[in-house]
Amino acid sequence: MCLNVFTVTSEVSKMTDVIRIKPKEDYKLLSAGGWCRLRKDKVYEAIPATNQPKYKELGLVFAGRILLSRDEYVVCGK
Repeated sequence: MCLNVFTVTSEVSKMTDVIRIKPKEDYKLLSAGGWCRLRKDKVYEAIPATNQPKYKELGLVFAGRILLSRDEYVVCGK
């Protein structure tokens, strides 16, 4: 079960790179912890995917456990 995957933990909330995004499409991911979902009508907190190559150039972020590229979301603020 994906509990609190979209809630920024105290450790992550100390990071200055936390942004708010709105996905352009609905996403659903089945992981070992259960289903993780992103709905295009909601806003989520995301962090840069610093563990991915070219994350800055591609605009890669993690919203919960789901990896999105720049063309898959709209930035709604910090």
